[in-house]
Amino acid sequence: GTMSEKDALLDFCNSVSPNTIIFLDEAYMEFTDAGLKSSLAHEVFSLPNLIVARTFSKIYGLAGLRVGYAYAHPDLIKKMKHYHIGFEINMPITSLHAAIAAIDDQEFVLECKEKNREVKKQIYQSFDQWNIKYLSSETNFIYFETKHFKPGLVDFLKQNQILIRDYKDQPGYARVSMGTSDQIDQFLSKSEQFLAL
Repeated sequence: GTMSEKDALLDFCNSVSPNTIIFLDEAYMEFTDAGLKSSLAHEVFSLPNLIVARTFSKIYGLAGLRVGYAYAHPDLIKKMKHYHIGFEINMPITSLHAAIAAIDDQEFVLECKEKNREVKKQIYQSFDQWNIKYLSSETNFIYFETKHFKPGLVDFLKQNQILIRDYKDQPGYARVSMGTSDQIDQFLSKSEQFLAL
């Protein structure tokens, strides 16, 4: 859930061979405090090997519709068309209309961003109180250490209809996604209950 600094990304892009395609995922950009000011989308004209991708799956809440878009230099787009696989991938008209409606509803985006900020604050306060280490997040999830908890936190929460993501390849860490204030209250309450067992 962390974000790279725009200047550091630009330095990286400028250090890479112009023959190497750089794919930058800005899926969570709308969640960040810096917002679109920190985007590299406008840099595609000065960096012809850069592709900047975005999605409607995150803050817009349209994950099931599989709608996204990308920015790239016109010359790069032309080269990519050369590798076209030969058939069109048709986007359902409902997905297209939903994406257009989502773009037009920036009030919803701001509301989601504010609610996300509030529930993150709730989690940070509880984690700080419990001495749980976590990464401050620019997104709608928090990555945290579970070492402070005895084994079984993920299973205990699952038994209580709360799903968090554990990392089998990174034992001792988990990720909780932001939900409603009530959902986060439930997550924190059950986590505290588990700590007391």
